[in-house]
Amino acid sequence: MAEKPVPAPSEETAPYWEGARRRELVLPRCTGCGWYVAQPRLVCPKCQGETFDWHPVSGTGKIHTCTIVHQAAAPGFDVPYVVVRVSLDEQPECLITTNLVGAYDVERLDIGLPVVVEFEERGGVSLPQFRLE
Repeated sequence: MAEKPVPAPSEETAPYWEGARRRELVLPRCTGCGWYVAQPRLVCPKCQGETFDWHPVSGTGKIHTCTIVHQAAAPGFDVPYVVVRVSLDEQPECLITTNLVGAYDVERLDIGLPVVVEFEERGGVSLPQFRLE
């Protein structure tokens, strides 16, 4: 079985990966209105501000949507696996796409189930993912 891909942090995403190494989920937040975004942006989608800084979030949320993947798009993933969009507790409109890890029954997954961040060490990088709470 092939190894799972290892994320390649960039200068733009370095604060995210540094937070993950500390086992914190950190996200960009608009300095004008306080709006969180799931990945770096040039312009805030809420106030059109252009300045962001990075802040830790709780790492808790709810499943906003999910899908079962039956054919892996990258080597190293055992199928089936579940991809979720997580709605963060701090700001439900901030949606993070990730895979669901840990023990769960695919047939019992549903929108609104609580999840919590978990970190997987992969190739020298700590990768934030979510599991059922």
